[in-house]
Amino acid sequence: MPLHGAEMRTTMVKKFVFLAGMGVGYLVGSKGGREKLMELWKDPKVQDTVSHGTEWAKEKAPGLQEKVADVASTAKDKVSHSSTS
Repeated sequence: MPLHGAEMRTTMVKKFVFLAGMGVGYLVGSKGGREKLMELWKDPKVQDTVSHGTEWAKEKAPGLQEKVADVASTAKDKVSHSSTS
């Protein structure tokens, strides 16, 4: 039976993640891959992108921390109420 809609997207995402994992495994696991990874890491464009990402994360972290705390508190309350019912 052919897959449709959400099932097809889920299958495609799983395949993509698997292939990406294989690529990362090659880069980390083989000597040639590690050498290529180190060359890439030393690239000024990569370092610039990392710096921008770090700054963005520092800007967003306070608001994100607050949201996570609120969601965790709500989940705790729901669990507490459901266990006493």
